[in-house]
Amino acid sequence: GNAATRGGVAAPMSARLKIRRHGERAGGKVVLKPDTWDELLRRCSAKLTRDGEPPFVARRLFVADGFEVEALDEIAADDVLVVTAGEDYSLLAGSGVNAAEPSRQSSIASVGSSASELLRQPAGHLRGEASGPLAPAREGGSDGGSLAGSISSFAADQACCADFKCADADSRPSAPSPAVDSGVVGGGESAAGGLDLVVIQSSPLTLVHMGRVHPLPQLNALMERERLSEILSRSRRRIRIAFETATTDNVRAVLTLGARALHYSGHGEESCLAFEDGLGSTHQITPPLLASTCVAGSPAPGDAAAVAPLLQLVFVCACHSQPAANAFVRAGVPHVVAVRSTGQVLDQVAICFTRHFYLSLFSGQSVAQAFDVAQAAVRAMPASKVHSSTSARRESDQFVLLPPDANHAQVVFPSLPHGELRDASRPLCDTNLPALSEVFIGRQVLIQTAVRALLSDRCRCVCVVGAGGIGKTALAVGVAHYVRVRHAFRDGVFTVDARGLGSVLQLCYAIAAALRLPNVATASDLQIREELLGALVTRSTLLLIDRCDLLSQQPDTATAFVELLSALLRRAPRLQLLLTCRKAVGVPHEHPLALPVTELQPLEAVALLRMMAPVPASHAALIAELCGCMPLALRLCGCALSHSQLALSPDALISKLQVEGHRLRELRAFSARSGDASIEATIGTSYHALPPRLRYAFLALCEFPGSFDEQAAAALLSPRTEPLDCASADSPAEVSPSRRPASSRPASLPASSLPASHPASPRP
Repeated sequence: GNAATRGGVAAPMSARLKIRRHGERAGGKVVLKPDTWDELLRRCSAKLTRDGEPPFVARRLFVADGFEVEALDEIAADDVLVVTAGEDYSLLAGSGVNAAEPSRQSSIASVGSSASELLRQPAGHLRGEASGPLAPAREGGSDGGSLAGSISSFAADQACCADFKCADADSRPSAPSPAVDSGVVGGGESAAGGLDLVVIQSSPLTLVHMGRVHPLPQLNALMERERLSEILSRSRRRIRIAFETATTDNVRAVLTLGARALHYSGHGEESCLAFEDGLGSTHQITPPLLASTCVAGSPAPGDAAAVAPLLQLVFVCACHSQPAANAFVRAGVPHVVAVRSTGQVLDQVAICFTRHFYLSLFSGQSVAQAFDVAQAAVRAMPASKVHSSTSARRESDQFVLLPPDANHAQVVFPSLPHGELRDASRPLCDTNLPALSEVFIGRQVLIQTAVRALLSDRCRCVCVVGAGGIGKTALAVGVAHYVRVRHAFRDGVFTVDARGLGSVLQLCYAIAAALRLPNVATASDLQIREELLGALVTRSTLLLIDRCDLLSQQPDTATAFVELLSALLRRAPRLQLLLTCRKAVGVPHEHPLALPVTELQPLEAVALLRMMAPVPASHAALIAELCGCMPLALRLCGCALSHSQLALSPDALISKLQVEGHRLRELRAFSARSGDASIEATIGTSYHALPPRLRYAFLALCEFPGSFDEQAAAALLSPRTEPLDCASADSPAEVSPSRRPASSRPASLPASSLPASHPASPRP
């Protein structure tokens, strides 16, 4: 069956191509794939010429989703080709659905250079601009935040693409646009059980490209949710809205359960949208995959649902989103708003456009009117937000209303009753987490590693380890917020600060109080542990134990602490633990994931400092270097530069920090003025945790003016005389250089106590 016989010799059969003339809704022809492009055009012309009409001349070929094909090797065996006589491809003519502007896939710069460029810009500078080509989704894991638990997740990309080819929209009748008599779609109320607006938000932490993991800029989903809810509340209409995580499962659920409008917010590229895979990484959604998701289960022609489909509007708010928006056009959505395929949009511009578009839409104006109002609002934005009035006009033109030649005079929400906004989103689980830091930056790869470990059942305990002031607590809080927004733990996400707790019994009381267990105050010391374990048996909970160094390192509490962790994991099978400490904690019968946290990258350190204070980039880079890219020191410097009473200039701060002998003193002074004793506590805790010999080694190594290697350290610490007694020093700052004579050396210092062989960061 795979070969044709010619003259008694089996010859390979030429590939067959399915072609359809532009404007045809069904039918088509089959041609054999030739060896040259010109011969293919000639065969298409001959096949598609109709009887009684002038000869048809084929000049351009497109695949079914609107992308132009320009070479034979770009054609897949299962492609359905739409042939035109030279005109642009129109989805209205091609499939009888709606018209859309043609878009072509453009080349994209490498991920590495784009990621570096993003770090040089303020956070959130571009709306949904991904740092390069989005990688295919990893296998495994489930989509988080499903709208309907009964709707199964979609298969892998290849299977979905195959379904799309087999059930191509050009070879099946598509839902026509609803009839427009009065310019009004539907009634004053949404369909029973449906929602007026569903907002799907996507903020994956990382993408995988060519085997490397790259961070993605983060979008603040909670802030965007609050901002959009506030905007819609101003309309004083009884709008039913829901917010969900952008997964293929949720998109299909929206189409199945019903919504009048769908809003996507996230990253985009011309070739795909960046959905989430449920484990913190990117799930690539190409236009064909999105189209197959949307058209699956479409009603048959003549059905009432086909004449007036419930989903009337889609807004794809992401850079380069026009190709993906065309997938919704193919599915029969009559009104789709997107960003041009070659365009990027500033975050402030996207917020302004969204605000005025939805205010007009829910106030009873037509889609076309709301679109014009939003564009006018962008053109009127202050020059300080878009750099110039010319840029404002150019930014407003980045938005496009699809299909371009369709009737957008319809009123999607003609007469919503007056009332308050109704948020039908699933409520977030209970928590006592502190708010996310407004100046938290970077760490996406580390957060994604922790999220994947906690949600994929690889391990039930993640231990974030690192030096004091490195940002362990901020990272752990970021992980906890990320999984909470995605409804990963039904019964709550809680945190306990173990700093200052002197016993495991006190920790049990603290955990019970955080969980708001009843009768905690009256429980005896013997009962509290069993009460705690019994309450967690059936709970799906994430527990963050922060700063557990004292409990895990002190000899009199370490064993009891580890036993408590083991008992919690053993007795509560749906409990996950997230710990922060300076050294990894071992748990019997478990394999905790140790997640080491190091200093920030130079570009991240500069961005953090400039988020806190208006510092020139060159000055910020030098300050970051002097602070060793340590988040705590950078935060103190940022507070000092932004403090109105200090009136400290970047040059003055650099002069103070460049004097190495005074650097710690200056940072401690900034800490005291801000009321934050964290510098003293951080260094003091680390210093006192060292045995006397290593305290001396720490002080002796301060003799080096800059970097040093293992050989230099060994020479300095070689045994010569009795070591200086540092056991009584309360902090390293209290031992002056005069008390550390060069001739004083430890009598014996084991080689294992020497630092690893690498250049040391500048000392404070």
